[in-house]
Amino acid sequence: SLADLKPVTVLLASHHPEIRRHAIEVLQKFGSANKQVLTAIHSHLTDEDPAVGARAAVAIALSGENANVEKVLIQMASSRKSEMRVEAIRAIGECWSVFRENKSIKSSFAKALTDPEPAVRKEAISGLNDAPIALFPYFLKALGDVDAGVRRAAALAVSRFGEPMLEILCQQLDDPHLEDSVL
Repeated sequence: SLADLKPVTVLLASHHPEIRRHAIEVLQKFGSANKQVLTAIHSHLTDEDPAVGARAAVAIALSGENANVEKVLIQMASSRKSEMRVEAIRAIGECWSVFRENKSIKSSFAKALTDPEPAVRKEAISGLNDAPIALFPYFLKALGDVDAGVRRAAALAVSRFGEPMLEILCQQLDDPHLEDSVL
């Protein structure tokens, strides 16, 4: 009941971003069907901390109440701040099932795959557990990325596509310039 969640909703006003983020996670698990809880979470879509805003976006999107979530995630994904872009891409990955047909979100995600910041590229590559086959060429290309973390994420992403795609990965690993950095 909402009364049981009242102590958690109070934590949304904390000065500590980690506490606000965890409060949203708890409310998402136990109260996301409640309109009052969703309203409280909604007020954190534009939280000063990108991780809190992203967590609020995920909670709202997964509840089915997507008002303003798409707009906020697209704004975050196009921010000048790489931390903001990382959190937006992480959120998009977590609720990909909600946005998989959304052209604007897909465009933001595609831009992240070629972002100048390695942390953003890595999150885009590793953030989708159910990546569409259309992303496979991006993942293959990322095996040659200048950043070792991106290359590792790409190898794991390619492996999720199953055995036929693993053969392609093995061929890529035959390149002596990639082998040490991917494994």
